[in-house]
Amino acid sequence: MSNTSVNNEFIDFMRMEHYDGSTTKLIAFSNGGFEFNGSSIGFSNMTTYPINFKGHHFNSPETAYIACFYGKNDPKCIDIQKEIQQCTNGLFCKRKFRGKELSEAYGRKDFHQSEWHFNLMLYLVWEKCKTHRDFARLLLNVPDKYVIIESQNPFAKVKVGDWGCKNYDALKAYKQKVKELEQTMNASKLKIKEAATIATWNEGVWKGCNHQGKILMACRTALRTKTTPPINIKALNDAEIYLFGELLEF
Repeated sequence: MSNTSVNNEFIDFMRMEHYDGSTTKLIAFSNGGFEFNGSSIGFSNMTTYPINFKGHHFNSPETAYIACFYGKNDPKCIDIQKEIQQCTNGLFCKRKFRGKELSEAYGRKDFHQSEWHFNLMLYLVWEKCKTHRDFARLLLNVPDKYVIIESQNPFAKVKVGDWGCKNYDALKAYKQKVKELEQTMNASKLKIKEAATIATWNEGVWKGCNHQGKILMACRTALRTKTTPPINIKALNDAEIYLFGELLEF
């Protein structure tokens, strides 16, 4: 059973993980409103946390990441990046600028063909940790013995890659738990869903590469040890990413 929470020398982004909920302490976040043990686990990249990325303001790591998807020295790509920079909603930005037509016409063809884009997200999330101490505290509030998983169960019927993990046993138990809590819990629908999620995420085995979970755990370890996450700087420089017509140097 793998656990990347304490090894900060190297991240194998492509390794398929299997986290057994019955033997592994874990949290499986899926939105910005969750709370666990009295602390928020709002770890979603869609949440607004403005960062300064290479001298340029972006409203979240997600929008900066998507801007780099169009990281070519091309006038149309520069225009798209400027539009992305103005986006205040990460989810809206993703839906608009990762659509098939725009992506195929102007997006970088190599973006998903190597691991540099995972290191880019690690770089951006680390910038968020350094800029926003409140977010850093959220990560530090999760003990090292807990594996952090981005739950893709809400998208169980959709192909969404391996940024997180899926667990069909937990999903089945969750649906049943929601029905039970609706009869016994006097709370909003969102709070019922949160309670059901937390009550059932230890069911079954979570499977997936868990890219985002690995990124968050690497940042947690770096914060705890006052070090830097294992960002592959060479891979980022070799990728030759352009932002607003300027070749980035990491």
